[in-house]
Amino acid sequence: MTDNEPESKRIRKEKKENLFSRNLKVINIGIDTFADDLERQGVQVVKVDWRPPAGGDIEILKLLDKLEEDSDFLKRARTETC
Repeated sequence: MTDNEPESKRIRKEKKENLFSRNLKVINIGIDTFADDLERQGVQVVKVDWRPPAGGDIEILKLLDKLEEDSDFLKRARTETC
């Protein structure tokens, strides 16, 4: 770093250096091999077992949404009649 570099550039460089000098802590969502590789490198990893609803099948998701809407409708109807 030279004395004639702009202050903002110096600050950005220091922030980058500071960021990469810290220990990583990672939340891994779904891809076990990614988490395993990080753990082998000594990175602290929290694994979240997440999968897309209905396996990502759009048609099944639409059916589930419809069931949920119908269920909400029935609950409201029961509440209003009591």
